[in-house]
Formats: sequence, structure tokens, C-alpha cells
Amino acid sequence: MKYALAVNRVTDNLNYNVNLILEYIQEAKKNHADFIIFPECCITGLINNDIPEHDLALGITENSNIIRTICKFAMQNEIYVSIGFLELNNKFLYDSTICIDNFGNIISKYRRMSDGWHGSNVDKKVYKQGIDIATFNIENKKYSYLICGDLFDNIIVDKVRKENIDILIFPFARTLNNGDVSQKRWDMDEMPYYIGQISKIGALTLMVNYIKDSSNTRSYFFGGAFVVDKSGEIIAQKDIGNAGILYFEAN
Repeated sequence: MKYALAVNRVTDNLNYNVNLILEYIQEAKKNHADFIIFPECCITGLINNDIPEHDLALGITENSNIIRTICKFAMQNEIYVSIGFLELNNKFLYDSTICIDNFGNIISKYRRMSDGWHGSNVDKKVYKQGIDIATFNIENKKYSYLICGDLFDNIIVDKVRKENIDILIFPFARTLNNGDVSQKRWDMDEMPYYIGQISKIGALTLMVNYIKDSSNTRSYFFGGAFVVDKSGEIIAQKDIGNAGILYFEAN
């Protein structure tokens, strides 16, 4: 299975974002990838502000034209697609990721279980979390998802560990609170925490972050894609700050 970890650039223009995602799907297929993986909330970006009127407008339903179009492209290009988005469901908002098979069917959906994607004082009648992990199988490999802060909740991590999965898909959306954003800082100060948690699960992990430019460090989503083996060793990576696709082939 050849994987394509897509570090897409997110803007305030929804049509641009969707078209870029579709272009990446086609590019991955041209490079003989079997499965393309996009980051958390990569269609709009994680730009919710905890005001329901604003945030619900960012929500995308599972049967929306956007998701249907991505499913159609998955089928036309005969490629699996994993993509994260703010999911609107019955006036509830979730931080979700779906897996679409190479026939264009949604075969798995995971809703983030940790609540760090929104503030602590939000209207809990609108902002929702998932209630369980999700697993699915492709070509005799067992997969599961964690999204961003889920990785640092040891109860959630333990649930995934007990499933004895082969591959963890880990879409995330990260900024830094202050200071300079550099590869050195990420490698020394941030990545070791991720590796420590990944090692608890014991599965090949595919992690990818999107890019959204900003002069404000807190609002600059800096990208990066990493393949981490089950022992916690980084075996492939795309440095932060660079949009594009990281390819990785696994038996």
C-alpha cells in the first residue's frame, strides 16, 4: 500500500480549498498512491471561534455536495481518501474524519473524542464529541483514527491500543502559542511528546497537519507530515512549512 500524506494549504476561500484537495487526489493517483490522507478540518481550517452562529456555518454534512464530490473523485481515481472536516449533523457540530474507499463509499467515520478543538465554555447543546473509537480494515490491515488532542488522552489511547491495530491515522491541526516556528523547535520541543504517546499504541502512525498562513504565531498552522513506526522511530517526514505530499510505501 502506497500512502500519500497531503499537507494542503488552507485559505479563507472554500472553493479554492476544495479544488486543491481534488488536485491533490489526482496528483496522488498519478504518483501511484493507493491511499491519500488529509489533515484535521482541512476543508475550512480549524477556524471556529465558539460562537454557534459563526461555527455552524463552517459545518459540512456527510451528504453535502463537497463530500459527495470528494467521494466521486475517490471513485474516479480508484484511491482511498481520508479527510477531516467540521461535521454538521442535526444542528450539532463535530470534529470528524471519514475514510472513503476506492469505490467512493464512506467506510468509516470517527468523531474526535477530546474537546480541545473548542473552548471550555461553549454551548454543549451545539458542540459535541464522539463517544467511541472506530476501526476498519483495508487489505488485511486494521486501521483506527485519533484526531489531534485525542493522542494525549491516555484513556482514549488505551482503547486504541487494545484494538491491536496495524495502522493509526492521525490527522491534526497545530499551531504554537508563541515564539519562532522552526523545524528545530518542533523536533526538539514538540515531536518527542507525540512519539511518546504513539509508542504506547504500538502501530505504524501516519500523521499530517495543514498549512494556513498568518503573521500571528497562534494562528499559523505550519504543516508537517510524519510516518512513525510502532517503536516510535520517524521513518519518513515532510518538514514543517512546506505544502505538498509525502509518499510512503508499506508492506
